[in-house]
Amino acid sequence: MPRIPIFPLDVVLFPGEPFGLHVFEERYLLMTEECLAENLPIGVVLIRREGSEGPRFGGIPAPEAPEDDRVEFEPEQVGTAARIVKAEKVGDRYLLDTVGTHRFRIKRVYSEKPYQEADVEWLAEPAGDIAAAARLAGEVLEKVESVGGQVDWDSPSTHDPIAVSHVVASRLPFDLLTKQRLLEAEDAERRLEAESEMLDVVF
Repeated sequence: MPRIPIFPLDVVLFPGEPFGLHVFEERYLLMTEECLAENLPIGVVLIRREGSEGPRFGGIPAPEAPEDDRVEFEPEQVGTAARIVKAEKVGDRYLLDTVGTHRFRIKRVYSEKPYQEADVEWLAEPAGDIAAAARLAGEVLEKVESVGGQVDWDSPSTHDPIAVSHVVASRLPFDLLTKQRLLEAEDAERRLEAESEMLDVVF
């Protein structure tokens, strides 16, 4: 089971999403240097807050909390690996350009180093029912466009329900817990179903 550094933040990162990081704390500078030296991803994961349990929009349930991994920042169980694509050291800090790659589920958290690490299970990206997911992706994009969002209908990604489900979740102004439940959805069909419902409620 792979072990990766994790960076608990008030952020929910999705696969394919660009993400800039300004790293200045000593422990995370160390983490960054080790990731660069060993070509490791950074596990970006939302900090678990009180009240994060329970179902959100679309009936997507919260997972059970890890049993014994109570550390300084208790993370949610599902996060996204961020691959560093550019690193610039400016004085005593790093400016990082990263991109979300694969979702993961935390199996165990470790605090043996100044920063946290976790054993993780990489999660698959199933579409669900392919025909239903494709139909929902089109409906969601039409709703996004109807409320003033930009949709590039010529882009190949608009015909990929999995990519659409991640892009919509990352860009629309949903609260962090709702974004987290969308990240945790079992497949693109369920994620798109929830997004369609949210677009109707929010807009």
